[in-house]
Amino acid sequence: MTERTENLNILLVEDEEAQAELIKKILEMELVNCTVHEASTISEAKMILEAISPDIIISDWFLPDGEGIQMMPNYLHNADSPVILMTGQGNEEIAVGVMKAGALDYIIKSEDVFFSLPKNIDRWLREWDNIIFRREVEKSLIESEEKFRSLISNLPSYVLIYAEGEILYVNNALVRGLGYSSEEWIGSSLFSYIGSEIHKKIQDNINREKRGEVTKDYEVPIISKNGKTLIVDVKGSLIQFNRKPALLAVLTDITERKTIEEELKRYTREIEAKNIALDTLHKEISEINLGLEKTVKERTHEIEALLQQKNELILQLGHDLKTPLTPLLAILPYIIKYESDEKLKGLLEVVLNEVRNMRDMVFHILEIAKFQSHDFHLESHEMDLKQLIDAIISSTRLTTDKSQLVFENTIPNGIIIKSDRMYLNSLFLNLIDNAVKYTNSDGIIKVNAEVKIDEVVISVKDNGIGIKQADLEKIFTEFFKVDPSRHERESFGLGLSIAKKITEKLNWRIWACSEGPGLGSTFYVAIPKDIN
Repeated sequence: MTERTENLNILLVEDEEAQAELIKKILEMELVNCTVHEASTISEAKMILEAISPDIIISDWFLPDGEGIQMMPNYLHNADSPVILMTGQGNEEIAVGVMKAGALDYIIKSEDVFFSLPKNIDRWLREWDNIIFRREVEKSLIESEEKFRSLISNLPSYVLIYAEGEILYVNNALVRGLGYSSEEWIGSSLFSYIGSEIHKKIQDNINREKRGEVTKDYEVPIISKNGKTLIVDVKGSLIQFNRKPALLAVLTDITERKTIEEELKRYTREIEAKNIALDTLHKEISEINLGLEKTVKERTHEIEALLQQKNELILQLGHDLKTPLTPLLAILPYIIKYESDEKLKGLLEVVLNEVRNMRDMVFHILEIAKFQSHDFHLESHEMDLKQLIDAIISSTRLTTDKSQLVFENTIPNGIIIKSDRMYLNSLFLNLIDNAVKYTNSDGIIKVNAEVKIDEVVISVKDNGIGIKQADLEKIFTEFFKVDPSRHERESFGLGLSIAKKITEKLNWRIWACSEGPGLGSTFYVAIPKDIN
């Protein structure tokens, strides 16, 4: 940045809050002592302009209460500050409209363009200095020809005077910029430096200016001495030179700007083509998605039907298996009681034990099938948690052969759980039963509960064989056993799976922790709090 961009007052007119904030931060960060005055409408901008005279105005083209050009008296042609208009679309029609309105320049909104604003402001202010200076020159030419000569000799803009088919005067900037000497310019025809395709247009403009008509600025390609074609913006006016009517032409080199405009046009065309391609691709993807959705729905329906058939088959098989098991369980104990042959009696006890195992396995399988059934139904009861666990522990003591096993229920009194009694009982029965199976006869099983802000967390802790870290995510899988080498016939690897399914149905959480093999395990159940 140069000294020209220090201590600036900038008026930013933008109704998009996020874009306005981004532009403001960039300007205040990159420019020295920059003050950005913000407005979101034309009316707000006019109020600011009544209070201050900004060094530069950056305004959106489309604002809620009109177009950005309307903020200045007589639009922008008589503005006291350079006006840069922003547009969200880079089409040629808007570009032409912006420049015809009298804006110094226009930009197409993008983050890259916003970040280049500080550099462009430096350029715009230098161009504006030239414009202001050119205005002063044109005014002075009317008052004094001598003063005119001294002013324009070193003017940065290109200046020439033309009359009667000849160039009468060129300033130093035009000599330096196009490479021809003053002697080569003076007396030559203006059309010598311009392509024949626009000779008629230029002559028509010259004729209108001679008649005193106001002509709009126009662009002319002019050929430099090295053969390079420059694009200049021409502003013409009628003056007196050497006491004769002549035409003053002020030429501004806009070659770089035109190059950028052409790049923007090309870029816009490419974007439009890509948008069309994206639209086509979007339609194709939408059609594919519709097809996939239809296929997924069909497959989902098929899978649901198969799962339902599976559950119905399991339930039917379970009931069919329970039918012959019931009389066996009733008859075998009597046969054993009255059998005198000890060897045969021992074999019958093995058979009875196996029948009981089969009954338990059928029961567990039916439980799992029930949770997967659409007919699953929950009832709601209020239960004292400590009393419920006490009852489960008492039942477990009666059925286990580990008489030295210690049970500790440290759940605080008064915790009331509202849920289905049968499934809540089944849940903790399976967790405590699991702890019994994997804890030595002289082990300890502790049950506790902690009341938190929005839930009650119940823990069942043992000092048994523990769980490997790799197995923690598998333990709730059907038929999975922590220690496959232990071949208890009464353990089917279904208890924890049933516990998991109960918590899922109740929308609770269940998880397990263990420091590793031989270090015991702790199972947690989190119940959303419903405490009276």
